[in-house]
Amino acid sequence: QQNWGALKQFYTENEDWRGYIQTLDDALVDVSDASQRVEIQCEIARVFETWLNDLDSAVQRLEQVLDEAPENLSVARTLETHYSAQDNRVKQVAVLQRIVDGTEVPQEAIDALEHGIVLLEADEHADEAFDWVCRLAELELEQGRFEQADRLDHLADQAERYLDYSNWLGEVADVAPDQSLRRQILLRRGAILHDQLDQNQEAIQVYERLASIHDADLEPLAILEKLTYQEQDWTRFEQVLWRQIDIHRGNDEESSRDHLRSSYLKIAQLREDLFEDNAQASGCYQSVLDLCPGDRTSLDGLERIYRADERWSDLINLLREDMERVSDVSAANTRRLSIASVINRQMDDVDSAIDEYTQVLADEPGRPEALAALEDLFDAGRGQIRAGHLLEPVLRQTERYDRLVEILVNRLDTTGEPVERSGLLEELSVIQEQFL
Repeated sequence: QQNWGALKQFYTENEDWRGYIQTLDDALVDVSDASQRVEIQCEIARVFETWLNDLDSAVQRLEQVLDEAPENLSVARTLETHYSAQDNRVKQVAVLQRIVDGTEVPQEAIDALEHGIVLLEADEHADEAFDWVCRLAELELEQGRFEQADRLDHLADQAERYLDYSNWLGEVADVAPDQSLRRQILLRRGAILHDQLDQNQEAIQVYERLASIHDADLEPLAILEKLTYQEQDWTRFEQVLWRQIDIHRGNDEESSRDHLRSSYLKIAQLREDLFEDNAQASGCYQSVLDLCPGDRTSLDGLERIYRADERWSDLINLLREDMERVSDVSAANTRRLSIASVINRQMDDVDSAIDEYTQVLADEPGRPEALAALEDLFDAGRGQIRAGHLLEPVLRQTERYDRLVEILVNRLDTTGEPVERSGLLEELSVIQEQFL
């Protein structure tokens, strides 16, 4: 050791590099100290590379060093440079792995991983590259970032490693340093489970976990709504809708009102059609009407439920409120005709029904539905006098004399007034002579 400097100078002056190497090799036989052996082998490698221009031999010597001292990262770094010069990608990747495993400097590990991934991707080793990117992403997560998602997506697709990718995301989500990163990772995992692995139940569990992280996070809830609907998991589907309602309720923005309307209607239809729970369904329809007065879907839904449950008073009130909101006379009378029908057929209140038909004909003389309903009443022997009174002028105008005769005869049979009877008989005589 003491004479090494002089020895090196002697061989350098004489350019006896082979002799120098031989001398160093002979010295190795008697050296047991690990650090000295590394130093001698590195010197031999330097001579091969620098003075003999024999890179292959230099590499062999350095490989021997690394076999004896696997933890020697300085030698590993040098070998990585030499392998790159030799375009020996297999060994270059292997020594980069040693650097990653051995270094205590996170950035050095990240740089080594990045370099190795480039090499693996260039050689189309997608399977191995995927594992390396996972390792790289773990190191980046320790630094509070997750930037490898797109890269992992691509490699998982190439290597058909979506299941491994999903499992890995589940593991790193548990150790993510903050909620924002955990959310990002879980969103990615949920998408893979649903889109790539067709594991909707597992995806639902992931999105439910996401929704529990941030109570006001609408994105996982929107996805949960779609998944639970696809799976026909109606209990969960309804729960998701109520959670969205809780978030949007109290917000006056138009988008929130639209979401509330949509969610209430979905629950109402679910309760009405599948759960046969008309009480809760009608409550949801009413909530929509509170938000959007005159909403046609909700009005139709309530009308359907009130009819099914024979809630006639509620139905009449609903139709009358709807009628009062309508500015078009014809449309308003359509609601009034429905009211009259309910009053007549369901509540057996002929006089009130005729009151409604009277108002319809006052607004729209000759309205066919009103006239048909009045004729039905007359034929049924219910409210004949009032029905006939409303029908007479229309029948005269339309020259339906046979029908008019029936109504006049009915009046004749029911009246005892001589003057009125005389007038009816005269009119019947004229009709008989001139038109029948």
